[in-house]
Amino acid sequence: MSEIFNVELIEKEIVDVSLNVIDIIPKVTSLESLDNIDINGLINKQFLVYNSSTGTWQNKNLTELLDYFTKIETPTKIDTTKFQVSDTFLASSLIVWFNGIKENHIINIDENAKTFEFKIPILDDDIIECKYLKKS
Repeated sequence: MSEIFNVELIEKEIVDVSLNVIDIIPKVTSLESLDNIDINGLINKQFLVYNSSTGTWQNKNLTELLDYFTKIETPTKIDTTKFQVSDTFLASSLIVWFNGIKENHIINIDENAKTFEFKIPILDDDIIECKYLKKS
């Protein structure tokens, strides 16, 4: 590390200036050398994800991250047209299947209340499934 210092002399004299620069932040050459990193089975294109229960950063691949954020479930029926899911979600990510067919006529999506509605009543024998990205 190098720094430039400008010294302005008021009188003409010879001045000896000694500066000692101390690194406050230690130089890290490997993530594995840090105390709060838990890396196992390292492969290309992984991410570091913080685990609050262990207090460590852990390596995860993209599939594990998507599994964590993506939810597939059978929503709870509130009434004949309204359903509720278990997590808050990103409204733009909601995909709903009605008896195995992707439904494009979902209305009144409320990501914070975790609800959505169909335009038509849903019968008790109908099967509703949905997939969405959970809000973190």
